[in-house]
Amino acid sequence: MSKQNWYFTFMWKQRGLRDKYVKIHGTFLDAREEMCIRHGVEWAFQYSEEEFLPQIEEYKLEELR
Repeated sequence: MSKQNWYFTFMWKQRGLRDKYVKIHGTFLDAREEMCIRHGVEWAFQYSEEEFLPQIEEYKLEELR
């Protein structure tokens, strides 16, 4: 499995996080596991870079650091 950047979003009900995203580099499963370690299982979607980059501008999203 190749490593790449993966982008994770949060659920609408998560005020303070709903307009944020997290970027994690790794394989699909490694990135998902890291997201669960950092933020638990309360998040919405995992996207590839190709799928996600257009959404940053469209929805005015900000990276959570």
